[in-house]
Amino acid sequence: MDGHYSRYVRGDLVSLIKEDAKQESEGEDAAKPKSRRNHPKVRIITTIVTCIMLNIVWMFAIEVPSSNEVMDHHTSIKSSHPLKVPSLLELEHDVPIVVICDFKPKNESSINAWIEISLNHGNSEDTLLWEGNTTDTCSNIELSLQPGNYNFQTKIYPNKNSNEEILSDKPITGELTLNMYIWKPLEIEGYIILNGLGFILMISEGAIRNWIKKRKVARSKNLPLHKQRQREEWEQVMQSMSGGEAVVIDDLQVHQQDDAANESMELQRKRMREQFAAQTESADNDTDEFTDDAQAILDKELGEGTTEGLEGALQKDESIQTVGDIWKQLSEEDNKKKK
Repeated sequence: MDGHYSRYVRGDLVSLIKEDAKQESEGEDAAKPKSRRNHPKVRIITTIVTCIMLNIVWMFAIEVPSSNEVMDHHTSIKSSHPLKVPSLLELEHDVPIVVICDFKPKNESSINAWIEISLNHGNSEDTLLWEGNTTDTCSNIELSLQPGNYNFQTKIYPNKNSNEEILSDKPITGELTLNMYIWKPLEIEGYIILNGLGFILMISEGAIRNWIKKRKVARSKNLPLHKQRQREEWEQVMQSMSGGEAVVIDDLQVHQQDDAANESMELQRKRMREQFAAQTESADNDTDEFTDDAQAILDKELGEGTTEGLEGALQKDESIQTVGDIWKQLSEEDNKKKK
């Protein structure tokens, strides 16, 4: 018997070491509880959900503008403001820009002030974006500009028919904000890339897992059987610690035998006691004197022994603290005898 490394299987006592060797020779893997997270359907569903979430994140990301606040009602009027439109990935896509504006008179005498908002690109002529007096509503202006440098201009006149611009002491307050949607031009490309990556991940996920599993099995084949069992038990422990299913490891706990196994062991002990008693009785009835010639020769060579050193009170040897100290002293005595 192999002590606590043995267990009952279908009523018979089988060595765990022999059982593992048999399973290894037959190419059978021990049954392991599979976590639901490793189920193929769960992995596929997780991949699909991840792909959908990335698409949703991208959908919101392209709608978030890069705001550039030129002025508000608490600051002074800015007659000119430069703006650089970038070219992402050098694709030269037009970038959507929304101009938000609002103007108010400082007093009643400036109600009829005339306002013009224009756009200048390089040496080209100014493009009028909006015009009106302080009582008019300045609606949002939607633009689509090519990458380059632009200049937004705000001009104020005393009235609509005047050609003389007011350069100082502006009679109005204004608000002007430029919202630039930088990622909007790459909307289609972004969806194509995200869905392409999701499709590739869904197809290659199984292949990658199989490749990793094959490499792991190939490395495990070169390990001894007890090392394989230790690795298997360690993986089960780590799975349990990470929130997996409960782990049952027979080699790490005292094996609890069932009632049938206990009864079978008791019968075996009873049978062995009966056989030993029968042999003892047979030996007592044997009247022939037995003489061990080898023992007699050995006793003659050794001579008569004494009880020196075996009598008296037991004394403590301070040099012996561990089992290794006893072994060391015995080795030294053997070496002295050999010399």
